[in-house]
Amino acid sequence: MLGADKIGKVRRAHFREGRSIKGISRDMTVSRAIVRKVLRSNGRQARNGSSSPPNRMSNDQNEQIYFRTLNCARYGMERFLAGPLA
Repeated sequence: MLGADKIGKVRRAHFREGRSIKGISRDMTVSRAIVRKVLRSNGRQARNGSSSPPNRMSNDQNEQIYFRTLNCARYGMERFLAGPLA
């Protein structure tokens, strides 16, 4: 992707100066697809290429982990935390 300075230039050229996507891509030596992506992005940049992945654990698994850690901490049985889930 482009740096923040080039993204700003692309957005200014299109929205303030009214230039076409093809003209911007030709002058800035950037592909038209990239220019379209920048204009579609609404000013937001994705960090590291994508957003964070969704949580793949179900609520039941989260509850099991919570109660196991709670009970093990209560009874001083930290060694049992590394075992498989039921």
